[in-house]
Amino acid sequence: MKECSTPTIYNLLLIGAGLPWGCIGDGAVTLRGNLRRRTRYISKIADRRGILISRDFYLFKDQEDMTFRGISFSMPDTPTVTPAKPPTREDRNLVIQNKCGVTAIERSRDILTELLTVSDSSNLINPETSQFKAREWLDNIDPAIICPQNAERIDQRYKLALLYFELGGSSWARCKAEQDITASDEEEECLGARFLDKANECEWGGMNCGDTYNNVTAEWLDAYYPLEVLNLQSNNLVGTLFDEFYDFRNLKEIFLNNNILSGTIKDEIGNFQSVTVLQLESNLFEGSLPEAGLFDMEQLAGLSIQGNSLRGSLEKLCDATDDRRVQNESYLALMVEADCLGEPQEVMCSCCTCL
Repeated sequence: MKECSTPTIYNLLLIGAGLPWGCIGDGAVTLRGNLRRRTRYISKIADRRGILISRDFYLFKDQEDMTFRGISFSMPDTPTVTPAKPPTREDRNLVIQNKCGVTAIERSRDILTELLTVSDSSNLINPETSQFKAREWLDNIDPAIICPQNAERIDQRYKLALLYFELGGSSWARCKAEQDITASDEEEECLGARFLDKANECEWGGMNCGDTYNNVTAEWLDAYYPLEVLNLQSNNLVGTLFDEFYDFRNLKEIFLNNNILSGTIKDEIGNFQSVTVLQLESNLFEGSLPEAGLFDMEQLAGLSIQGNSLRGSLEKLCDATDDRRVQNESYLALMVEADCLGEPQEVMCSCCTCL
């Protein structure tokens, strides 16, 4: 029998791959016949894992170098995906130039000029203050990049960022900013976008800009929609009601109950001329009731202030109830809840539900 010079294993691989075998001779003919019977069921279909050479041999794509009985195989390198780099300062400056028609420096100047109408200058330039942090976020970090021509949105977005920094946003129970989430956090569900998100501030968790809000217009045109509802109840808010808080003049409902808010409630609360519901119960507020400010809230329909350490009288508010209901049927129609039990009586209020 004539010996074949071609290695048998190599020829087996050629036949399994459907390629011709060039060795001839009696032995080869016999082997070819045997191989035909053996390779009749060999699949020539490649699947996503590799290439099937025979039922007993498989080339895997995820192996760079493979050896089968002394024969070495190499596979092409797997292409790697390079992660996208975060935008650089130059990238952001270019977006500002294209979107706002001013340089980044000019935008920063104009934003500061606008915010000087909202906050004290000493707070805006002091890195230790929440006002500085909110301005810095709005100017240099906020991915939405609001143009200074849109002054109303600049003001509103800044004040909400300020609220986040001033009232312990990094420790909130829900809707904290992405940057403040840690692996150990067990957050409650956030029904909305997170605070400091790129989304319109009307979509941040607990915020609502009313039925006229249109998210398509808001995103496409950077349209301004005034905030109507601020609902951050039971969210582990810590701190005091800062001066700028009283400038949300378009609010209609405020829910800050069941938090850890402290300090006093100022008479500036009378700025909320359109507020119908004010819930401040179960906090740590103390001091005198802002009677004059509450009296100025002529649309007020529900007031809850119990569970604090407030003292004073709401009789002026009670005396106005009947007169105001002539113009506004809902005025104080829900309830006024206050701590007016006990001796000595902390809150004087003949029209209250005393708790």
